[in-house]
Order: sequence, then structure tokens, then C-alpha cells
Amino acid sequence: MLASILIMASMLSASAALDTLDVATVSANIKAEAAASSPVQRLTNEELRRSGSVYLSEAVRTLSGVSIKDYGGIGGLKTVSIRNLGSAHTMITYDGVAISDAQNGQVDISRFFLDDLDEIKLAIGQEDNIFISARSQAGSGALHLKSKAPKFDEGKSVNCSAGLTIGSFGTYMPKLRYEQKLGKQLAMTASGSWLTSKGDYPFVLKNGNIVTQEVRLNSDVNIISSELNLFGNLGNRGGSISTKVNFHNSERGLPGSVVLYTQNPTERLWDRNILLASRYENSFGTDWKIEAALSYSNAWNRYTNVSPLYQEPQDDRYTQQEAALTAIALYNPLPGLKISIAEDLFGNILDSNIPECPFPRRISSLTALSAQYVGKRLKATASLLGTYVSEHTLTGPSAPDRRRISPSASISYGLLKNRLHLRASYKDGFRVPTFNDLYYARVGNTSLEPEKARQFNVGATWASVHGEDFDISITADGYMNHIRDKIVATPTMFIWKMRNVGKVRMYGTDLSVNMRWMSAEWMTIYIRGNYSYQYAVDVTDPDSKNWKHQIPYAPRHAGNAIISAETKWVTATYTLNAVGDRYALPQNLPSNIIYGYCDHSLSLNHTIALKQIRLSLSLEALNLAGHNYEVIRYYPMPGRNYRLTIKISY
Repeated sequence: MLASILIMASMLSASAALDTLDVATVSANIKAEAAASSPVQRLTNEELRRSGSVYLSEAVRTLSGVSIKDYGGIGGLKTVSIRNLGSAHTMITYDGVAISDAQNGQVDISRFFLDDLDEIKLAIGQEDNIFISARSQAGSGALHLKSKAPKFDEGKSVNCSAGLTIGSFGTYMPKLRYEQKLGKQLAMTASGSWLTSKGDYPFVLKNGNIVTQEVRLNSDVNIISSELNLFGNLGNRGGSISTKVNFHNSERGLPGSVVLYTQNPTERLWDRNILLASRYENSFGTDWKIEAALSYSNAWNRYTNVSPLYQEPQDDRYTQQEAALTAIALYNPLPGLKISIAEDLFGNILDSNIPECPFPRRISSLTALSAQYVGKRLKATASLLGTYVSEHTLTGPSAPDRRRISPSASISYGLLKNRLHLRASYKDGFRVPTFNDLYYARVGNTSLEPEKARQFNVGATWASVHGEDFDISITADGYMNHIRDKIVATPTMFIWKMRNVGKVRMYGTDLSVNMRWMSAEWMTIYIRGNYSYQYAVDVTDPDSKNWKHQIPYAPRHAGNAIISAETKWVTATYTLNAVGDRYALPQNLPSNIIYGYCDHSLSLNHTIALKQIRLSLSLEALNLAGHNYEVIRYYPMPGRNYRLTIKISY
């Protein structure tokens, strides 16, 4: 059926005498990522389009050194961990605004859809870009999301698009996007989507020699997301201003774990997130550049459990609010030298209806002073981050104030006409316990120590461009992370139980290859591959049973590969994600093993251009092997499933 659709589409586009495959423009300059002094990866809009992915988690998991915690299903919680340091160490920004969760430290990236994004950037350790907020520099790594800005062809003042994704297990997602000029200096974008799914996917249940076919229960999801953006250009001296309003509302069943060969889900979760943000940016000649931002977020959650294990049905409701102010100034005193200072001041409030809630309030101040020198071959960056956290509770004891100075530095040097770059970096990380870590009933501990992480990285990148026909880049990084008082999460579906492990040592290697080859005038092949090895062990107590055992959910081996063939008729992409064995608990016993898996996917897409209208068709076959592997123990993932996306743009 797909072949027929694509052939008909090709005939239609040919009859319109239009070539829908844009000519690729290749720069002979080496990409900035290859010359970076610390690991940086970027996925552009074109790469996201070729992949056929719909959800952010599908794109992010193809990046090197990244692991996605996934509870399975369409609406399952999905969080990002960089080099297995934990999701609370990963800072996520959306158009420069920090997306955080003071309650449990986990940002569910399933609330973001790729249709609204223009670029994804992952930075590990010290970033080369020092014109960023202090919060962006606070994490051990940062995932930066950049939304699509409106672009209008000459003579046009309106762009609009509509799309529909239909998937297995009763999944439907209609999407709308509208862009309009509002005068010469102002433009707006508005987008909305609705995702609904029964989520009742089949899976194989093994009980000794007995194998049965079961269906996942209570895995339905209903999500409404919308966003409004205003972009203003105030002229050469006035700078630019942007305002964002983002709304996300979801209701989902929590299918629960499959334990003792049974599933009896009785939990549901409601989420409502509102983000308001405004940002102003201006430059004063070539010497000064400033940025200021204000943001407010409100996150409401409701968790219910009608299990007969409880005397009364559980109905917990949480509301957390955050107000933040960001200011950044960049100064160029000399050619090649930049100095910046960034300040973030933000407050967090958590309210709940549970009787044990102490109603914590937290005020945080982060100040970053950074300097960078860029020469013909040498690039060096250094920064000092000051953290001050003060909190109190309305009832009960509160955690003590936290203070810390965190240094970081990175350097790279170019050889062989800047095709080969050697680099090294160091970063001191400081992760303050979340509200759940400190105060959650029967789990929280106000004496919990903050997590300290020292990151060391050495690596090399080699990049080469051979005209418009071929380019390749290879990156190799070795790293060592020393963590004290590591807070390890033992997962449940909604609240994670935290504890200090003590000391953890991590030694690892990340390898990546990117290649583009125009094998013929009508076809270009893109190849991207990553491999990660990590030895992450508990070294707290030599007499303990888990001395030098791999920490939970940290695989020794992981990797992925993406191969795309782009032609005038169709773009075909094959994706492989492979993860080795992991352990669900601190002791590396055979009974605690979560076996590794390989996930194979294939996507085909084609675009037809008819005058000012573009019709895009995409078909994906996901998890081709049909294996119900587990990312989180006892939470089987969907087997083989399919997804069709149709999009019309004007």
C-alpha cells in the first residue's frame, strides 16, 4: 500500500514539473561541533525530518552518551540521563528558558513534540557558548530545545500546516500550526496538538515454560498541547524580544509493573503545565551583548490509586510554581577574548493535599562568571559558578542552606589545518536534593546530602569535507566521573525512592561517526553511528555486598546507528538502538539482570510540492523485531507497531 501511495505521489509531483528534493548546500567549513572543546551534538530540522520521528524521546535517544528512562507505551514517563549521572543532572532548556521540576527533578520530555522544534542540541560538561544562563551551566549536561521561528517566502504573510498521525494501539494525533506576520517588525506562531491512544498493546508473558499472550492494561493517554509565540524585532538598536505561552494537559493510566506474572493496574495520573516566558536580547556594537528573561511556570499533578491494598482510595494532588529572572551580559574587551556574567534568581513552591506535606519553599541564586579565548588554533574556556540555595517549610524541619563554588574549564587545539582537534575539559557538578528527596512522606530525608560530581573528559575530533560529494567526522571521547553522595533512584511509576549510595566511579568512552555521501546525482546517503562503553560502580564500602558492582540501570555497552538514503522520490531511514544488560538493583545478581535489547525501525517519507502547497507522507515501522524488551524492569515495551503521518503545508 505504501509503495502505491509513494508511486502515485511521485507521478503527481512529476506531472506538476516540480523537483521536490531541494539541492543540498554544503559548506566547506568544519562544523562548530567538531572544534568544540567539550562534547556537543546537534540535530537540525533536516535531520529530524529524515528520521521520521514524531516524539522528542525518539530523536534524543540516538545521541551519544544519552539514556532514556522509558516506562513503555505512548504516554509513559520519559526522562533524559547523560552518561548515567541521573536525570536531575540534565538541564533542559526551551528557547533559553530552563524547564525544571523541583518536586522530583525529572522533566518528562514526552510533553514536547518534534513538529514544534527546529533544533536539538546536547552539550556535555563545560559549553563553549558562554552567552547562556547560569542555570544552563549548572547541570552536568544540557539538552537545548529550539522552537521553530516563522519564515515567510517573498510576498507571503501567512504560513499554515495541518497534520495527522495514526498509529497502532488506537493512536491518533492531529496537529495544527499557524504563522502570521503582524507588521514589519512582529510575527506570531500558534500551534496545537491532541494525542489520544488506547495504548492496549500486546506483549509476551513468560512463566517458566509457560508462554502466554497478554494485553497491556490501563495504558490509555489523552494529551492536549498548545503554544503561542510572539517575535518582535525592534530595529538595529532596539534589539529583539520574544514571548512564549506553552500549555500542556494530560490524563493517562499508569499500567504499573508486571510482577509475579500478573498486572493489576489501579493508578492514574493527571498533569497540567503552564509556561509563560519573555526574553529580550540586544547588542551594542561589537563589544557588548545582553539578554534578560522572565518566566513563570505552574505544574499541577493529580495521582490516584484505587487499589484494595489501601483502606481508602489514594488521591494525591501537587502544585508547584516557579518564578525566575535571568540576566546575561557578554563583553569583548580584546579580539578573541570574551567575558560573560550570568545571574539566575528563582523561587520554587510546592503545595500538596497530603497530610504529611511540609509545604517547602526554596529560593535559589546561581551566578556564573566565564571567560573564553579563541585563537586560530586554540580555544580555551573557564568559568566559576556560585550556587546559593535557601529553603524553609511551613511545617516541620527544613533542609539546611546550600552554598558551593563550582569551577569548570575546557580547551581544544586544532591540528592538520584544523581538521583534527584535541580537547580536554573538567566540570564540577552540584545537584541539590529535590523536594521529594527531602520531604516526601516515609521516603524523604532532610539530612540527605547534595550530590557532587566531578567530570573529566579528553577527546579528539577529526572532520573532513571533500566538496559537495562527501564529508565525514569522527569523534572519540574518554571520560571519568567521580560522584560523592550519589542519589540513586529506585523507580516506581510516579515517585522515585532516593538514597545516597556514597561514592561512585564512572569510566567510559563515547565514539561517534557522521558521514554524508552523494553517491549519485539522484541519491545522498547519510550515516550516523554512536557507541558508548561505561564502567560505573559503587565504591562506597569494600565490605558491602555491592562493592564495585555496576550501579542500577547503567549498561556497560550501548549504541545506535541511523542510515538514510534520500532521493527525489522517497527518503528511507533505518534506525538501530542497542542497549546491553543492566541491573535493576545495586547487587549484580542474576536475579536482578535486565537483559539487553536491539530496537530496529524503518521509515519512508516523501514530499509533494504543488504550487504553494506541500504534502508530506511518512510511514514508520517501529521495533521491527517485535521484542517486548524492558527499559525499566517489569515494564514491557510495545512490540512491532506502525505509524502513518500525513501533513499539508501552505
